[in-house]
Amino acid sequence: MKQYFLLVLCVLPFMMGADLRFAQRDLSNGRYIMAAREFRKILASQPEDEMASLGLARTQVAMGRCDQGYARLLRLRNSSVWTAEASNAEGICLLRSGQFMEALAAFQESIQMRPDYPVAWYGLYQTYVRIGAYPEAEQALGELSELIPGKTLTLTASMDWLQRQH
Repeated sequence: MKQYFLLVLCVLPFMMGADLRFAQRDLSNGRYIMAAREFRKILASQPEDEMASLGLARTQVAMGRCDQGYARLLRLRNSSVWTAEASNAEGICLLRSGQFMEALAAFQESIQMRPDYPVAWYGLYQTYVRIGAYPEAEQALGELSELIPGKTLTLTASMDWLQRQH
């Protein structure tokens, strides 16, 4: 009995965060339906789990459900779990809804938190293009090309297009 109790004490802390780790892994690997299911399962038993709530919000945004994801993001905006990825998800929703200046602020916040985050630089680039700020878009694209040098052909074509715009 004593050995079983010690085993539970050793294994239990690792198992408690397993669902969250699995859900986050599914989100990172693009398995959004599975990630959403796992995050919802966590929230059903622990409704105040901010990490699971943030994960579900990011998953909803990735699935194109900005209405649901953005509402959840707003509730977490000033929490301790706010990350560059969260700010980027907020920027995506704002960009999709045509709130370009707010999207710029969200992408800039994401980049300030994590300057090496290419997804945020791409969101910033897209937003600048949508508002016609081509020199700024070109600068964002330049930063992006430094972060992901393997994509130079696509980025070069985009830069050529930008240069023709101004």
